[in-house]
Amino acid sequence: MLHLSYSSVETYQHCPLFYKFKYHDRLPEKPRGEFTLGNALHSALEFFYQGVEPPSLDELLEKYSSSWVSAGFRTREEEKTMFTLGAGWLKEFYLRFSGEYKKPIHVEYRFELEVEDFLLIGAIDRIDRLPDGNVEIIDYKSGDVARSDLEFNLQLGIYQLAVEKALGLNVERLTIFHIPTLTPFSSPPLTGEKLSEILKKISSVATGIRKKRFDPVRNEWCPCDHASLCPYYRHLYAIMHPEGRPVDMGKVCNLVDSYAEWALNRKPLDNPDAISAEIRRFIHSYDLRRVYGMRYALEPRGNAFHVEEITPAEREGIM
Repeated sequence: MLHLSYSSVETYQHCPLFYKFKYHDRLPEKPRGEFTLGNALHSALEFFYQGVEPPSLDELLEKYSSSWVSAGFRTREEEKTMFTLGAGWLKEFYLRFSGEYKKPIHVEYRFELEVEDFLLIGAIDRIDRLPDGNVEIIDYKSGDVARSDLEFNLQLGIYQLAVEKALGLNVERLTIFHIPTLTPFSSPPLTGEKLSEILKKISSVATGIRKKRFDPVRNEWCPCDHASLCPYYRHLYAIMHPEGRPVDMGKVCNLVDSYAEWALNRKPLDNPDAISAEIRRFIHSYDLRRVYGMRYALEPRGNAFHVEEITPAEREGIM
């Protein structure tokens, strides 16, 4: 049976090819400092709510420190800064909540929920019992959070389904808890109609995975850790890295920049139709979606090319 989580569904919706790289091919991703920080904070807060009484502040900070992994940081100074930030947030959390401590119903509740022909899996940071006997689902976030994140939230919707169907509990409140500001962003539970819509989206993802629909999609995650394998970025990777795909890149790079200058600024260019045809042959030969010069990128759109300047983020992501 196909196993799907919020993370895998979100990944497929962003880019089916990246989903394939991550979940089918199991290609490793680069460590990132923000993930190190988030994981250490989650471990510490899980530890905070495990006992009948809260641990001491020193014990909480020791758990945070022992969960820290020195990976994904550009410099030692950056790591030190992020570690100190996280420790400060935990101190504030302890001062705010240790005095009114109440053990949750579940901490890091892991679920498996069979739906249609797939299995939804995941882990919920916290489930609290409210005074009226209903429950609140709480998900911790250390990154940016906006109230709009609660509108039709796929992750919280999946968690609501799991709590209602697997635990038989009535969900009264969905909350994203922003750790840096100790701010809860709460909303009522999703309606049955909204939950049905979420299941339709997940079912659509399951269908795409089973039919091996793994087309690349450019989005805010690009370029990802697997840019050298992506038809949108493979050519740029080959230009920027000597160990990239061994093809003759020099001539087509010049053609791309010359064609782009002609298309954008109408700089003189001999026989642009022939140059366009040559660039298209190159794209077809190497199964590319996007081709690069040293300044511009061309992306075929029907009978024309969409022209863009190469962004610093693209260059930084590849280097």
